[in-house]
Amino acid sequence: SSAASDVYKRQVVKLAFERIVNRPPTPEEFKQTVAAMKDLEAEYTSAGVGGQRNKALAEVCHALFNSAAFLYID
Repeated sequence: SSAASDVYKRQVVKLAFERIVNRPPTPEEFKQTVAAMKDLEAEYTSAGVGGQRNKALAEVCHALFNSAAFLYID
């Protein structure tokens, strides 16, 4: 993936965590989530599905909305 695409992934992962669970991701969460976005985009691309960047981000956000960190905010 391109450098611009990698910058995008890092930025949106940080923003998604901050907006959805009201905190930045831990270093491990950040690493795993960026990797998951890359994998999801690659899967959508190989399946010939358009809009892979947005679909990958939607899946990340969906996972965060279903996380205990979102459901049980103190």
